[in-house]
Amino acid sequence: MAHQQEIISKLGDIERRISDGEVLLRRTERAGGVGWLFIAVGLLMILLMGDAFIILGLVIITACVWGLVTVARHRKELEESLREYRGRKVEMQATLMTRE
Repeated sequence: MAHQQEIISKLGDIERRISDGEVLLRRTERAGGVGWLFIAVGLLMILLMGDAFIILGLVIITACVWGLVTVARHRKELEESLREYRGRKVEMQATLMTRE
């Protein structure tokens, strides 16, 4: 019985981590949208404003591309972690079912 309580406790921890990971995953989606918005602003600065804004526009675009790459990398890591935790959750649930 104590072993089952330990599994239930770990299961709650895994469910909390899955929930936190899903929240972070949604935040990365929003961050990506903001990055694309700033890339568009940088392009507009380059195309519509004078020569003085070309460098500023390029800096904005470069920073946003770097940010989008970073967000994509974090998103991939989050998705991998979520798959791993979901797999652990299924294993623990199966263990609980077989012991009952």
